[in-house]
Amino acid sequence: GWTTSGRYYWPTSGKVTFFGYGGVATATYAKEDGKFPTLKYTVLTDVNKQEDLLVAQQANKSKENNNPSVNLNFKHALAQVYFKLKGNDADLTYTVSKIELNKVRTEGTFTYGGDPDTSGQWAVEDNASTGNYAITLNDQKVIGEAEATILNDALTQVMILMPQSLAGVEVKVTYSAEKGGLEVHSASEP
Repeated sequence: GWTTSGRYYWPTSGKVTFFGYGGVATATYAKEDGKFPTLKYTVLTDVNKQEDLLVAQQANKSKENNNPSVNLNFKHALAQVYFKLKGNDADLTYTVSKIELNKVRTEGTFTYGGDPDTSGQWAVEDNASTGNYAITLNDQKVIGEAEATILNDALTQVMILMPQSLAGVEVKVTYSAEKGGLEVHSASEP
């Protein structure tokens, strides 16, 4: 567990609400009187350097006899994006080499939730900055009659994005299709 450097004491009456976050180098924490705190955060566009923002809260806690500690159960606040491909021609082998998501909102404000069962919610402004995200694949091959196949590796090729409306977001896929060992189509298109 994590321990503060100072010493803090439970109040003699009333209850305390705890908030925490971690997993990122930068986030701006703010608290206004009478409101739940917020985190302003900008998601990095370099997929290889992305961070996983974690948040936690425990509401209305009071000191329990013989157990004065509070456990914070951290939850993921961002979305992980995976891509699947299913071909529509059994005679073709599809090879995907790159996937791009363009015009994705990169900044928003997370507000902790008042409900203990939810972590909180994101607000992403329509005029928030946008960025482009790309994953280069190792020529991931999918046989035409195969079931939908995940294209990106779960550990090294996951896009971590802010939950948001996908209106205006563009998806671009670079791929080729082969039949009998010969390329019959190649494109990089939305």
